[in-house]
Order: sequence, then C-alpha cells, then structure tokens
Amino acid sequence: MSILHDLIAVAETAGLGTAASDLFAGLMPDAPDRCAAFQSYGGATPLRTVPCNTSHEQAAVQIAIRAPTYDDAEAWSYALWHALTFTNTTVGTTRYLESAPQQSPFLIRREQNARPILGFNLYIRCRPSR
Repeated sequence: MSILHDLIAVAETAGLGTAASDLFAGLMPDAPDRCAAFQSYGGATPLRTVPCNTSHEQAAVQIAIRAPTYDDAEAWSYALWHALTFTNTTVGTTRYLESAPQQSPFLIRREQNARPILGFNLYIRCRPSR
C-alpha cells in the first residue's frame, strides 16, 4: 500500500474514521461535512546506505481536516495528530522508522460554505519491504 493508505489504516485502527467514507487519500470531496484528506507533497531525498544501497524514503504528508464547527475540526485534528505520531512501527509491509508532526494543527482556511479546514504536516521516514 501507499504511505497515504497506510496512514489512513492507522487512523481507522484508532477508531478515527473510515477509508473512503470520511478519510480520503489525495483529495477532499465536497461531502461529507466532516472529513479528512491525506495528501503527499515533496519530502526529502531518500537515504542510501553503502554497500547494500538500501534506501529509506523520506516523505511528507499533509492532513487536512474539515468539520461543521471549528471545535469539532480542532478536536478531530488533535486526535489524528496523536494517532499518526509514532516510531518503529510496521503497517502492512512497510517499516515506519518515524511519523512525526511538523507542527500542531492550525487553521488552513474556511471554505466557500464557511466550514473550517485545519491541518498539520507529517514528516515520514520509512523502508518499504522488498
């Protein structure tokens, strides 16, 4: 699975949502009112070791959380923030060395229906199985 789907699986396991129902990879749909979008963006150069040339991916992911009220969006943001902060964990076939937030949840914007969208960014270091 991809990093986005692995993170969604971690959120599901923590009881914080359901994939394709209120947790989405790569987009934030217009509905439902309460949802979270997991989006990858530029990370860092993979780490390589010599002589075996094993690489560790260094990815970056933004989690954007929308809810009808600011309080609901903030509470869900912090719940996801805590659940997605981990070290030395295997999800599926990928070994995650670190999933670390880069900041606390913050207001990104209010969309056209005045629903708040909060978010935070994760730095991910992982080693996919071969």
